[in-house]
Amino acid sequence: DITDISLITLGLSGGYGYTLVYHRLIASSILNVGLGAQKTNYSTTGDIAHSLSWSPSIHVNAKASIRYDKIRYFFGMMAVYDTNYTLNAEVFNVESYTSKVLLFFGYRFNVRQNGRKVLKALRLVDYK
Repeated sequence: DITDISLITLGLSGGYGYTLVYHRLIASSILNVGLGAQKTNYSTTGDIAHSLSWSPSIHVNAKASIRYDKIRYFFGMMAVYDTNYTLNAEVFNVESYTSKVLLFFGYRFNVRQNGRKVLKALRLVDYK
């Protein structure tokens, strides 16, 4: 019967990241963990407001990527996971998370040779 919920979270977090470069291959990863407390306010059917006391909360953020890099092009994959979990023994637990995987490809243009033509064709500059 919950119609509206509001969460306020305070805490401290710390993490570690590492990047490995091997010739043209680049791999990176990061992990960030936070501990804190969360205040939960919610409304139920009939606009009845409820406020719960501060509860312990944990936040985890993890990222990983791998990329192959050449002079003219690069491509790779990146994954992200972000979660927040609050233990609220009074009524309910609150958990939210986001995750995604991204594939990417890029090409580097020779701006010194054809830069003016490319920028003008994209209408980013108005060279005469």
